[in-house]
Amino acid sequence: MAATLINPKNTTTTTILYSTTALIIALCYTAINRWRRCCSLPPGPSRVPIFGNLLSLHSELHTYFATLAKTHGPIFSLKLGNRLGIVITSPEIAKEVLRDHDDVFANRIIPAAAKVVEYITSNIVSSPNGPTLRMLRKVCVREMLGKASLDRVYWLRRREMRALLVRLHGNVGESVDVGAEMFMMVMNVITSMMWGGVVEERGEVGREFREVVGEITEMLGKPNLSDFFPRLERFDLQGIQRKMKEKLVRLDGIFDRIIEERRNRKEGDQGDDDKDFLGFMLRMEEDEVAHGTSSTSSTTPPFTTKHIKALLMDMVVGGTETTSNTVEWAMAELMQKPKMMRRIQEELEQVVGKENVVEESHIPKLTYLGAVIKEVLRLHPALPLLVPHSPSSSCTINGYNVPQGSQVFVNVWAIHRDPCVWEDPLEFMPERFLNMDDSSRWDFSGNDFRYFPFGSGRRICAGIPMAERMVGYALASLLHSFDWNLPEGTKLDLSERFGIVLKKAEPLVAVPTRRFEYKRTAETNRNICYSDNLSEVSHAWSWYQNGESRRMAITFFFFLLSTIIFILYRKAEKIKGMPGLPPGPRGLPLVGYLPFLPPNIHSCFADLAQIFGPVMMMKLGSKQCLILSSPEAAKEVLKDHDATFANHDMTVAARIITFGGQDMVFQPYGPLWRALRKVSVRELLNAQTLNSFRTLRQQEVTLMAKELHRRKGVPVAVGQMGFLTLFNVITSMLWGNSLVAEELETIRGEFREQVVAIVDLLVCTNVSDIFPILERMDLQGVQRKMKQHKEKLDGVLSTIIDRQERTMNTHGDQEKAQDFLQVMLELVKKEDPHDQHLTVDNIKALFTVCTSLILKLSIFMKKIG
Repeated sequence: MAATLINPKNTTTTTILYSTTALIIALCYTAINRWRRCCSLPPGPSRVPIFGNLLSLHSELHTYFATLAKTHGPIFSLKLGNRLGIVITSPEIAKEVLRDHDDVFANRIIPAAAKVVEYITSNIVSSPNGPTLRMLRKVCVREMLGKASLDRVYWLRRREMRALLVRLHGNVGESVDVGAEMFMMVMNVITSMMWGGVVEERGEVGREFREVVGEITEMLGKPNLSDFFPRLERFDLQGIQRKMKEKLVRLDGIFDRIIEERRNRKEGDQGDDDKDFLGFMLRMEEDEVAHGTSSTSSTTPPFTTKHIKALLMDMVVGGTETTSNTVEWAMAELMQKPKMMRRIQEELEQVVGKENVVEESHIPKLTYLGAVIKEVLRLHPALPLLVPHSPSSSCTINGYNVPQGSQVFVNVWAIHRDPCVWEDPLEFMPERFLNMDDSSRWDFSGNDFRYFPFGSGRRICAGIPMAERMVGYALASLLHSFDWNLPEGTKLDLSERFGIVLKKAEPLVAVPTRRFEYKRTAETNRNICYSDNLSEVSHAWSWYQNGESRRMAITFFFFLLSTIIFILYRKAEKIKGMPGLPPGPRGLPLVGYLPFLPPNIHSCFADLAQIFGPVMMMKLGSKQCLILSSPEAAKEVLKDHDATFANHDMTVAARIITFGGQDMVFQPYGPLWRALRKVSVRELLNAQTLNSFRTLRQQEVTLMAKELHRRKGVPVAVGQMGFLTLFNVITSMLWGNSLVAEELETIRGEFREQVVAIVDLLVCTNVSDIFPILERMDLQGVQRKMKQHKEKLDGVLSTIIDRQERTMNTHGDQEKAQDFLQVMLELVKKEDPHDQHLTVDNIKALFTVCTSLILKLSIFMKKIG
């Protein structure tokens, strides 16, 4: 039986025997090779099955890796689930990876969350090493971020920086989140450079873009099991891929909307398309389509829409947080070292001056500021582990095997703090970059592997020129305009928080204080506001690039110009020999100085008076306004030329409610105004009449006192109580004895409701007052609403007057007048040929204005209460 089993003629047995032997040999060979490779891997900490070193990782990876390097050497390995990680923490080994074997380590491992992006392999960060990467870097570095391109869009950076300074001037003495302000400013700059000159809804798109980018960055920074165990990627256990897809649908919608708007332009209008980056990239895409292949080489892939979207995403995600965080770190370090901050400010005063505003052209001359920025990037590099590399084939580094597909981390944070390279590496010492013999080599080119905050080799950051300009410009502007201090009771925290970008653990909150005299600052702010708004206005005229619109605009322009010249010629004779107009701030065409007025107009006028003097002229819409800010000028107007300046500028709403100016406030200076004033002063408001109404006033004040006593210990709305009391007093004096008690309360309620609504319409800003030519259109509906309230108020007043007239006709002149209405009706009945005759409309207008003034007085009482 045994002989039969081993009989060579038994073919089945022989086949099984040979197959088993071959399988055992193959398994042994594989095991031996794997053991040899593992033995040649860099050393590292002990691992646990399946998870490797994942469970022992610290949240602050850069510091954790630096600690492990002290035990396992400048190159060590970690098992991260199914992934192998290699960590490098020395300049020599970093040079070996990023320069000597640059072509091998030029690839990336794309995170699972990023793979849901359709065009992720078409951007600069994640694109594999090859023709596509070279084409994208050429487009980005040479064309979009070259010196000429950045100079061309400098006005955008200048506009956003000055807008930030204006906001900070408005927050002087208040706490400011420096990082948040810088993030918003940098985001506005980048979105403006990408499509700001084209898309009319840039503000809306910018806000949505900021929101989506923040959410995408957060998703990319979350630890994902699918990255450590690729076989679990399809299950998306944490739901990160699903959430990322939702965010990217919104991002794609923004991109598609922006790109579609530009493509809808006519061919004849494309001469100015490359004013921003989007226009330039669309022009490149059109050239590719026209030629069929790349214009540079047949091996270069065509430039398509997915490349446009990828580059737009690279610019925003890669440029916002890195730049804003660097400025925030710089401000924190300088606030920790006030002497260094003062040295920068002295350098700024020498180069820029005290009365000028920082420009980008000043930055190369600020040597100490440049050293501070370099020192900030040494201690706090934006990407402490750079973007991880992945070798395209197995490679030997420092005598160790680095397998294909492993993830290589270059801990630039640890290299920049290596005591073997840097003296006092943990100290913030900008002078180290000034005292070196060959300080020019300590740049951002990545040639010296002791200092390479932006990486090195073919994967070096493409946005270095932009970052250099933005960080220097922002930091110089903040330090030139303001002194910075911590809020009272707070301490500066310089601890770090690891993420895709190295951030401060606690945001930097500081209080800005103006550095120069207020007069000089006010003038600077005025220039800033003017240039910013001028840029915005010119920016909004992008429709002019359309050919048909251009022809219509030119025709209309010449027609308008001819009309203006004719009008000016007709008026030239009238102004000959007249003294010149007072000085004042310049405004914009049509709207004048309106866009620059803040809510607190009185304080704005006081600031401008320090610049232009106590008498200044300002154009608000189509009206010229004279502002006086000195006792002498006020005396000259209100006393020496009283008769000339005795009229009031009546608003459209006031003209309606005062029955065409029948009251004493808006009535033109003349006989009727003198008659109204005579009635008010001599008859209504003289001592005898006011004394006769003392009982009415005492009754209302007594009622208020009783109400307050009843509410003892309960909070009281002072303004509301004062309004009701004053309102009751004035209505009692106006017509209190003309009505019975029940009618009086009903009429008061209706009258009070209408007066409150009327005052709201009187104080609101109306376009028809600024541009009288628009009055007939009633764009805001103020006239329509005022007419409705006037009809209701007229009905109330007519009821009161009719009732009093019937009473007077019944009793004749036997009763002595007991309220203002009776006094005025008696005056109306008098027909004195020497005096201007009063009418019932004058009574109604006077009653309305008197009650409105009482409402304003009650508001004042509320404020002082």
